[in-house]
This record gives sequence, structure tokens and C-alpha cells, in this order.
Amino acid sequence: MKIKWFGLFTLCFFTMQNISFAQTHAGHDHNVIGQAQGDNVNVTLKTPLRGFELVNEDKKIMTLNDFKGSVWVANFIFTSCAGSCPIMVGSLAKLLKDYKDDSRVKLASFSVDPTTDTPDVFKKYANDRQINWSNWYFLTGSEKIMSELMFDQFKLGYAESILFHSDRIVLVDKQGQIRGYYKGTEYDDYKKLEQDLKKVLSE
Repeated sequence: MKIKWFGLFTLCFFTMQNISFAQTHAGHDHNVIGQAQGDNVNVTLKTPLRGFELVNEDKKIMTLNDFKGSVWVANFIFTSCAGSCPIMVGSLAKLLKDYKDDSRVKLASFSVDPTTDTPDVFKKYANDRQINWSNWYFLTGSEKIMSELMFDQFKLGYAESILFHSDRIVLVDKQGQIRGYYKGTEYDDYKKLEQDLKKVLSE
């Protein structure tokens, strides 16, 4: 058990180091139109996500269609992470508290450790953090599906293992199109996310 926890801590630490290096050299752009920098590639904003079918913390199947019509915020986490994950989750909860239970806005936290992050584990994770929002979903699936979603659709991640995940938060519009990337450990990026969310909501 100690070895497993040490390994997970090490993953979080090196994830943060990789993120810091990549973002320093990426020339990250927040714009909600045009181009933005994912982790490894430039992403043409307003390019639609292809779709997914996952299971949430209540053991209900959710697809991209369940998010259509709402502006939503996505991130990638795992429940035993001691690095960027709790920072992102806590910061999003504070930033978006005014949108709690607001059907116009949804949040999706995708697992990068689906073997561990079962719906029951995710349910406890949310309850322990008093996240009982009707519009915040904790989603999991097979490792293959989660890898495809993170690497190929959201253009995030730095290594072959999805546990080396990104700390970027992604803004998605009502049509399921990526509109911006934000560093989940940077205060200024959260303020920018707040501004862009309002802008995209008004469209």
C-alpha cells in the first residue's frame, strides 16, 4: 500500500513538473475564437468533440448529448491524486459556486485512473468535498476510452500513461465545441475562465 501511494504521489509530482515545463514553452492562448494551445498541439477552437459514452458517480450512462445545450467546464483528475487535482476541484467549486444547480452550466471531471475511480469511489470523493451539485458530474469508463477522450479529443496529456494528466481546464460551448484552455493552478487563468464562461453563455 505504501508503495502504491508513493507511486501515485510521484505521478502527481512529475505531472506538475511536466505541465510547468510544457506551459512555459507553449505560448498558451486563452482566446475563445481562433487557435489555442493544448498540451502538445495547437487546437482550432470551435472544433467539435466527437462524443463519448461514460458512467457517472450515480452509475448512470452519460454521453456528449447530455451536455449539448449547456456551456460546460471539463477537467481530468484521479481521486488519489495529491497534486493538481484537489487544487482544480476546490478552485472550480469556489469559482463556479454561483452556477451550482444552474442547468445552463455543467461541469465534468473525467477520471484518468478508471480502474480505481469507480462510480462508488467518485460518489464518496464528491460527498467528502460537499460537491452535491446536480450539474457537476464525475465520469469514468475504460482506460482505452478515457485515453482517447483526453489525448485525441481534448488534446491533453504528456505521456503514454493517462495518469500523467494535464492540469488544464477546458471550456466547451453549447454545441460541444472547445472554446478555451486554462491552467488549473493559476489564479489569473481562473479569472479568465470566469470571463470567458460569461461570454460564451451570452452567445
